[in-house]
Parts: sequence; structure tokens; C-alpha cells
Amino acid sequence: MLVLMSVACHAPEQLARNTATPPPGGPQITATVITIRTTLQPENKPTMSTIVIGDDLAREAEEIGMWRLFDFKRQRVAFVDDVEKTYRYESLKELQQRHASAALQPTVDGMPRAEYHATGATRPILGLPAAQTLVKLGAYQRELWFADHPAIPPGLFSLMQASELPGPAAPMVKKSSEALLDVRGFPLVDHAEVTFGKKAIVVDRVVTNVGQRKVPESLLVIPKTYREIKNIQARGPRPEASPREPAEHPPAVESPPPDQKTPATGSQSSSTTQTDL
Repeated sequence: MLVLMSVACHAPEQLARNTATPPPGGPQITATVITIRTTLQPENKPTMSTIVIGDDLAREAEEIGMWRLFDFKRQRVAFVDDVEKTYRYESLKELQQRHASAALQPTVDGMPRAEYHATGATRPILGLPAAQTLVKLGAYQRELWFADHPAIPPGLFSLMQASELPGPAAPMVKKSSEALLDVRGFPLVDHAEVTFGKKAIVVDRVVTNVGQRKVPESLLVIPKTYREIKNIQARGPRPEASPREPAEHPPAVESPPPDQKTPATGSQSSSTTQTDL
């Protein structure tokens, strides 16, 4: 049950981590903004969130304090810490390797494996043909409708998926994880549910709008005063392993000895303008 809850809740965590919006101010740019409505059941609590895209960069605007800057041109993600005033880069390849390593960890014999199906079914969403994908694992089911939106970079979703730390269910969802890391397009509708006894937990994420809007330029810029950290292991909360489910190994990246730490560089993101489940 713990594993299924982890699988069910993994997707909405991307949008639920923060609810405050960065204060406006400073130079403004015109960006593509994806507006997403997330509804949790049975609480029936909707929340709104946005993804801002400008040039070759994108960001979930509600991530504050510690946030990710997705770089399509260089196929990498910057992990920015506003508290420590630092940032680090990880390439898409490195992020994918972390998920692959986590998927190789041992599991209890007889545990189910997630099924992944591109059903071939289509339906119009936001005026675009969307294709259905299903992920099933025991009492858990996720239904995604992917579409190629001309204003959304085709690699955005895969970067977002890859930059999430793999959870304790990684070996069980190996097949579906690999497919979602390689998918092109963006899920305009994302429905996930899991049933425990007579209670169903449901998470619905729906893209309600994709359009141009003025946003603070600072949303897509790493401050020049922040220092870059190199050659360290990924930071962030890691799932606690149960006695029967060993935690995944950390990525195979060597940390420099204390007396050989990389000096601060003061470098910043390559561009200053830019637009799941």
C-alpha cells in the first residue's frame, strides 16, 4: 500500500510543492504560459498552477525556494536554491541514468509491475488531436492524453519527468518510467486514481489554457550572484525505504574532497528570455 501511495502521489507533487506566486517586478517579457488546474478527490480541492516558457527555457512558476529551470537547447536542468544562493546543472542523460539505476534495485518476489499502453485512442483537446496512454499497477491507474501543441516544446514533459527523484517503486514502474522519459508531446489531461477498500483517491490535472502573457523576466534567470556547484550528488528529499523495499542507490557521481571544492563561478543561465501526473 505504501508503494501504491507513492506512485499515486508522485505526479501531483510537482504542482503541490508550493502555492505562492513570485511577486511581480523588474523587466517584463512576453512568454508562453501553460495554465493547469489540479483537482484532488474526494476533497474536491482545485488549485491552479502555471508553466512559463520563453525562448529555450521553462519553469514551473509555483516552485519557490528550490526550483528547476528547464533548458531545451542544452538538454539539461538547473536546480536552483534561493536559500543557499546556489545552482547546479544536470544533463538529461545524467537524469535518465539515475532513473535507470533506481529501476535496477531489487524488489520483493511477486510484486506487480506497472503496465504501459499507448492505446491508439484519440480525442480533441484544446482543438488538438490527443492520444491516450494508460499506466496500470494493481489498484493504481493513470490515464494521460498527449498532444503536440505548437507553443509547447516537445521535450518539456520528458525533462520534467527526468528531473524528479525516482521513488521506492522505481523497479516496479521501470517500463512505464522509460516510456514517459522518452515521450514527445505534453499531457493536456492527466487522470490518476488509486482505490483503498471503498475509498478512491483521484488526482486530475487539466491544461485549461496555453497563451502569451507578460511575466517577470526574473522567473527565467538565475541571479548572477548565485554560485554554481559542480560534481555533487543530487540534492532533495529522498523516499524512506521500508524494511522490504531498499532505497535506490544515489547517482554514480563523485563528490570532490573537502579541500578540492569547485570555486564559485558567478555564471548564469544562457538565456534571459523564454514558455505531467
